Amino acid sequence: MSRSSKRHPLVYVYLSPWEIPQDFRDKMSEGLETGHACVIETSQVLALFKDLVKMRNVTHAAHTGSTGLPKGILSPYWWQAYCSELYLGDPRRATEEKGRILNEIVVANIVNAIKAVKEDRITPGIADDFLKRAFGA
Repeated sequence: MSRSSKRHPLVYVYLSPWEIPQDFRDKMSEGLETGHACVIETSQVLALFKDLVKMRNVTHAAHTGSTGLPKGILSPYWWQAYCSELYLGDPRRATEEKGRILNEIVVANIVNAIKAVKEDRITPGIADDFLKRAFGA
């Protein structure tokens, strides 16, 4: 999303529109691990694109692994080592109904973010002040 201050364009980044309150997330995931293709994501996709979900490919809850490297050291393949089955948790517990509820939360988050940006009266002044002091702009 972008806006302009008096003289400068502003850019806003919304990093996590899919953010779901942890207690609700735990309930929807039935306490299972969440992440790529977990019960949460699979439910969301079932609600939108059911024909793209190949549940027959999921025969058990995911096992996770590791590269064995010390904590904080990653390689380009850390994810493949961790998520060796290409999903986390147990997506077999996903449902369209869970997905509809979760997707409504995401849409509400995005709507609220757009409203917040449109109503932001503080950031433009901060940007103008900073750029004027830093660059004389």
